[in-house]
Amino acid sequence: MEVLRCYANPQEWQSRRSETIRALIEAQTPDGSQTPRTLPRRCAQLRKEQVSALLDAYQAGDSTYQLAERFGVRRQTVAATLRRAGVATRGLERVELTDEQRAEARRLWAEGVSYHQIGIGLGVSERVVSRTLRSGGVGRLAPQAVEENHTTRRLT
Repeated sequence: MEVLRCYANPQEWQSRRSETIRALIEAQTPDGSQTPRTLPRRCAQLRKEQVSALLDAYQAGDSTYQLAERFGVRRQTVAATLRRAGVATRGLERVELTDEQRAEARRLWAEGVSYHQIGIGLGVSERVVSRTLRSGGVGRLAPQAVEENHTTRRLT
């Protein structure tokens, strides 16, 4: 019944809500003084010296995460600062296999080795192996694995 009460008389509920909000705004601290109203916070801004230090540190090899923590700003702020300064960021670079690695990946795939195991053997991710082999016209499963009921062998 309590649940229906606030819906049964919406004007009374609205009135109580308004009173509660007013009381919160006018609330006083235990010593009788008004509670200070907080203003909306501004985004952190870096001074010119900080921007210069940030750019130097990034070019020296620090990551955006490290710089954000050091300067007390968000990582996106660091990235935006780098972008405004025209600094090329070190994002994830697309890894490509050499011709020898491609040939080795195709050979291993034909023997029934999984993309994951090929990636471990070549020192790249499974995704790089998958992308490389698929661009070369190779399917998801090795011919031998299809014949052996979708089982793949591990590199030894």
